[in-house]
Amino acid sequence: MRKTNQLECGVLVPYKCSLGHQVQVRCCDLRNKELRDRLCTHLCDFTLECGHRCKGTCSTCLQNRFHRPCDQEELIVYTCGHSRQQRCHELGTRCEQQYIKQCNHDDEPRIPT
Repeated sequence: MRKTNQLECGVLVPYKCSLGHQVQVRCCDLRNKELRDRLCTHLCDFTLECGHRCKGTCSTCLQNRFHRPCDQEELIVYTCGHSRQQRCHELGTRCEQQYIKQCNHDDEPRIPT
């Protein structure tokens, strides 16, 4: 790679990413083809499976191809009666609290997750 004495131009210019979002980027960043689609700071508008909106940006979600796991917390009530705040992407985990028997039977109940 050849080094030059060229200064980077920091003037903000309009740029339209591959999804059509209009953003302001530095002029010097537009010369780098690999960097262009990583410049979009438009908030992602994708609805995740849990129903919450993705909190990434167009560039962090790679132009709507990959999304961050949902980090919103929900109150989960287990069938055993215990509850806790849990992040959406952690749903489906079993209750980790100790089971307290209500009778003298030997077997613990099989609680579905």
